[in-house]
Amino acid sequence: MENPVSQKPDFGAVAHKWVKWEDWLDPCYQILNDGLLQGAGISEGKAVLDLGCGTGQPALLEAKLVGASGSVIGVDISNEMLEVARKRVAVENLKNVDFRQCDIDELPFPDAVFDAVTSRFCLMFVTSIDKTLRETFRVLKPGARFCASVWADPEKNPLPRKILEMHYALPAPDPAVPGPFRFSQQGLLKRLMKEAGFVDLTETELEVREQFIDGHHYLEHILEASALWGALLRKLDQERFTQATSAVVSAAEQFRSGDRVRIPRTAWIVSGRK
Repeated sequence: MENPVSQKPDFGAVAHKWVKWEDWLDPCYQILNDGLLQGAGISEGKAVLDLGCGTGQPALLEAKLVGASGSVIGVDISNEMLEVARKRVAVENLKNVDFRQCDIDELPFPDAVFDAVTSRFCLMFVTSIDKTLRETFRVLKPGARFCASVWADPEKNPLPRKILEMHYALPAPDPAVPGPFRFSQQGLLKRLMKEAGFVDLTETELEVREQFIDGHHYLEHILEASALWGALLRKLDQERFTQATSAVVSAAEQFRSGDRVRIPRTAWIVSGRK
């Protein structure tokens, strides 16, 4: 068995491929995006901050929702991701959204300036979750809400993790160590948000199913757009790479329903008020 080199993915390395796959998968994740926007109380005219915005979602959705009288700022540590996000804004001709590079545990904004903050699948990878949550609390206006999504139980998110466990000694989720399932334990992120000062906390488990044409289409997605799992697959020698990728395709086909392969994904959506 080999140990993974790191649980901190290089998202910049796959940024240029994300638009292709987000366009394909966005309909699958609409229910999750809706949950984030509703949990943060986003509406017309509000000033919104999106943490770890990646290539622009859900910041672009938020910009359309808040309208010309509102504004959205998306922040991310990856300049490569932000370059793609800016191109998407230009294509959609949105004038009320801006993107900035920064580390989200040290936000470059004054106190109490945002009406809402969101974060989609970002908090699991921050260096200091305590600092990040305190910073999020600081920049929110009194009474404003923060809503975040994180991956839930690894057993409910089986692929491609189950295949890679045959080739790597993947570590168990550890709340102190950045990784995809860091906050998969029920109630964990909710407790940390409470410790940071948030009240009126809610926690909802939400299942989505990523849809693909077939198992090969799913494998293509992993290799092109998954900063963690794709990187681990590519580190295997040729023989094991062939074995693992074949196993991914076969495992994905087990989730075939009609004319699509529907891969189960389960997340927690946690929200709180300042």
